[in-house]
Amino acid sequence: MSIFIKIVSTALLIISTENAFAQAGSPSSSNISSKQVIIYRYNPHHKKDHKVKAIALLAAKCYYFKKVPHVQIGKPLSAENGKYIADATMNNFMSKLTAKNFENINKRECNCGGISEETYVVEINPDGQAGSRRIFYVPVVSNCPANSPCAVIGAITGFFVKLKQK
Repeated sequence: MSIFIKIVSTALLIISTENAFAQAGSPSSSNISSKQVIIYRYNPHHKKDHKVKAIALLAAKCYYFKKVPHVQIGKPLSAENGKYIADATMNNFMSKLTAKNFENINKRECNCGGISEETYVVEINPDGQAGSRRIFYVPVVSNCPANSPCAVIGAITGFFVKLKQK
């Protein structure tokens, strides 16, 4: 696992809800769904970069992003010194993102190459437990049908761009 973490430069952890966000309550760690989706941007040349974690806050209907050192990955996040992003496209995308989106990816359908700097590592924990973790390597691809499981990478890439702009 330590080798896996070292080869990844930027991570995006999104804990999404199964359907709609809750309307009541205040943004806090007690309002986090157990479904976890971790998206790593694979870049073997920048091993010391900090990762980015994000949590979906149920009451706030937004995503909270915070840069954290490698040693903090997997530990709870406080809601201090972060950025809140309320984005309808992101909410819609994450509500539909499950392991099934990635299970059917194959080289013929996606015109995939080898793992490169434009490859993402998607780790999905359906119930938040490490034992149920599933990992998928997903390349950045072109000419994919809109309904292809590979098409989700375009949305993921867009989220990284939004992080840099805010």
